Amino acid sequence: MQAFSRRRVLWTAVIFAAALGHAAAHGGQRLRIVAFNCELLADEGERVPIQKYRWDYARREQFERIAALIETLEPDIINLAEVTSKSAVDHLVRLLHEKGLTDYQGYHVDNHDN
Repeated sequence: MQAFSRRRVLWTAVIFAAALGHAAAHGGQRLRIVAFNCELLADEGERVPIQKYRWDYARREQFERIAALIETLEPDIINLAEVTSKSAVDHLVRLLHEKGLTDYQGYHVDNHDN
């Protein structure tokens, strides 16, 4: 089994176990898990290959749209794909906290997809 497949199986098992633990601890309440492709979410000053996100104004709009989506869906767990750095995750978490969504924390895993 390839390393990527093992990691995927491991993360799936971790999320599944978290979901079961949450349901047991909260009397069967719902657990909402959201996966979303952020299309190269990069913090201001980072270089990205997509032309429309070259300018900081466009990046700020991208952060605002993602924060609005999170605010609307109210997920318990969020898996964001194509986030370029820990600073981008931290930026999004700060924005969520400014909106009063202070329960969210960030965690970034470096990946070197080509």
